[in-house]
Amino acid sequence: MNNLKFKVYNNRKESFLTYKFNKTNNGWHMSHIAINGDCEPNGKPILYLNLNQDCIFYPNQIDILLEELWFDINEERINKITAQKRLQDIADWITLCEQNRPKVQSM
Repeated sequence: MNNLKFKVYNNRKESFLTYKFNKTNNGWHMSHIAINGDCEPNGKPILYLNLNQDCIFYPNQIDILLEELWFDINEERINKITAQKRLQDIADWITLCEQNRPKVQSM
């Protein structure tokens, strides 16, 4: 399954960023502005390199959901519309964490 979009909010840039996912035989091929490449079904390491580089806060267990999604696609249990919705649900959870993280006050 190709051209799945993963849209997350970035507080630092005050805008949404879109990462692209393409399912491969062994995981995902992810692309964004600077960090691109193949990763495992759980998104490691490319997704996390991108999120960390963009200073985006994310929940601890997105790797489990991403891996479950990959296996459902791989076993042809879901279609592209469902896959896109589930991938965006994960991105929306990240957006909620990013938008609701505590603000640091400078003195």
